[in-house]
Amino acid sequence: ASLENYSLISYTRVSTPAYGGSDKERRTEKLSRVVVAADGMSVDLQLNDLRQGFVYEFRLKDLAGVEGQPFHPAEAYYTLRTIPR
Repeated sequence: ASLENYSLISYTRVSTPAYGGSDKERRTEKLSRVVVAADGMSVDLQLNDLRQGFVYEFRLKDLAGVEGQPFHPAEAYYTLRTIPR
């Protein structure tokens, strides 16, 4: 449940004819709270400010998975299309 175990960055990406493109408006997000589910299988990460249309890059730090092995995958990406109410 420690905030230090999670890293979250947001940005938009400029489309180009070639694969990929450069990041724009890149920002390190500040998590305000982490709530671990009762079964320990998921967490709810809370942010103070969401940016619609931005990619969110999520990374786990220093967390062990099954049998003490490094948690895999330790990263995820999500595009926030609409801000939930």
